[in-house]
Amino acid sequence: MKPARSSDLPKAILFDLDGTLWGRTSAVRVLAGARHQHLAAVVGHIPREQYVERIVALDDLGRMDKRVLYETVVSSSDYRTRTSPASIATSGHATAGSQSP
Repeated sequence: MKPARSSDLPKAILFDLDGTLWGRTSAVRVLAGARHQHLAAVVGHIPREQYVERIVALDDLGRMDKRVLYETVVSSSDYRTRTSPASIATSGHATAGSQSP
């Protein structure tokens, strides 16, 4: 392996700690809205805006571990009445109540 030339190395690394360079909250809103649509069979009974804002609040500007975030969402009473964590986890392959081939 050849040693890196100084021209190949980054000249600077930027850390956007306050969200001025990249709108993280906007990106999380878009992602959460897409997940709401993708999981419509599971979370469609929850208004999209309510779902999105819950995800944004729990995300806490990226500070919350995503596994904990989704476990919290799934364990909330809105979700427990309609689904189980297993059906959320497998929703990319089959929606709740659907049959596998």
